[in-house]
Amino acid sequence: MGDPKLIVVSGQPRSGTSLMMRMLDVSGVSTLADEPRSYEMEKLNNLAEDNQWLLDLQGAVKILFPLVMHIPVDLDCRVIWMTRAPRQQAASQALMAGRFHSPAFIKEVNYKIPRVFKVMGKKVLTVSFNSLLDNPPKQAKRVSRFVGRPIDSDPVVRRDPRPGFFKFGELESR
Repeated sequence: MGDPKLIVVSGQPRSGTSLMMRMLDVSGVSTLADEPRSYEMEKLNNLAEDNQWLLDLQGAVKILFPLVMHIPVDLDCRVIWMTRAPRQQAASQALMAGRFHSPAFIKEVNYKIPRVFKVMGKKVLTVSFNSLLDNPPKQAKRVSRFVGRPIDSDPVVRRDPRPGFFKFGELESR
């Protein structure tokens, strides 16, 4: 399996997309962003009106749901869909953004969206944020097989001695 031209990292807000982008970044995958470590691109806000520029990209790009539903059907890419325990994700959304989706909505989207990508002809790998924290090397191997290159979780995901805390590179999360 060769490197895909483009890796789309997607999921709902607070599902672990930045963590996955960081894993790809430290493993040598070119990550596309306006600012390093933010993994955000302003141009994505207009994806519904203009998505053809994605056809020329190479590397990894983070496109959150629902914007990811506007990627071109003919885009040659692989999609890494990030999930997280719905109640945790809703709580994290509320904490970080002051608003959140219900756990039932989160669960429904996580069930349906990867199937939509498959109907579009995209190869999809679903990665659970919780599984990534529980066993980083195992999840890194899955991602490595999917993208066709070595992916290292070691410099990115480390357990913090405090219960329930993890360090993501220089980031800290609970």
